[in-house]
Amino acid sequence: MKKIIETLKQKWVEYLLEIIVIMIGILGAFTLNNWNEHRKDIIEETVILTNLIEDLKADIKGYNESIDWLKSRKANVDSVLMFLNDPDMPVNDDQLIYWLITSGYILDYTPVYPTYTEIIGSGKLSLIQSVRIKKELDNYKSNFDNDVRVFTSYDVGIKKIEFKALSYSSGSPKAQFFGDDYRLLNKNITLDRAKLVMDEELVALLKHNAYHTQVEMNMKLLEYIPMADSLIKIIETELFRIQ
Repeated sequence: MKKIIETLKQKWVEYLLEIIVIMIGILGAFTLNNWNEHRKDIIEETVILTNLIEDLKADIKGYNESIDWLKSRKANVDSVLMFLNDPDMPVNDDQLIYWLITSGYILDYTPVYPTYTEIIGSGKLSLIQSVRIKKELDNYKSNFDNDVRVFTSYDVGIKKIEFKALSYSSGSPKAQFFGDDYRLLNKNITLDRAKLVMDEELVALLKHNAYHTQVEMNMKLLEYIPMADSLIKIIETELFRIQ
């Protein structure tokens, strides 16, 4: 009887050991699977954060280019205003046409947020672990989108300047941009200076353009670029943490 009991105990211990080994194997496999899934998420998050940085760098480049264009537009707006204030100012029609036309150019740079839009649409925003990054990304996009609604309201007035330039010209100037040789583009085209000088609406449009251009430059220089630059640094810190 004692021998039977000992045998049963031994078999029970062996059975328990088998169960423990199986459980350890299951837990090990489960842990390994979780680790693999977590690693996949980290790799995908790394790709997303890296792409966000590239998008933001592209935005900064776009803002800076836009600022250069806006500076040129403002310089030309100011030049036209100087002429209208002093019609005897020595300036040829070809250059005056160039100033007028480029004063009516819309020079916005609008981010398209490719990576952010993709992760929102695909539901992958949750892969970004940092709550701060998600909040700052939303603030960055919302801030610009809200300002665009204001800036675009000025575009109609800006385009009126270009329209007036063409209406006072004797012909159709060729397409031109800042730095182009206006002497070739506007060759043999004259302006009706008398009507131009008497156009009070044009003066008002130019003054408003000068003000709006300065505001837009300041927004990009003092708000959008610092926001993008700050967000890049936050994302870089997070990348360093998870890698």
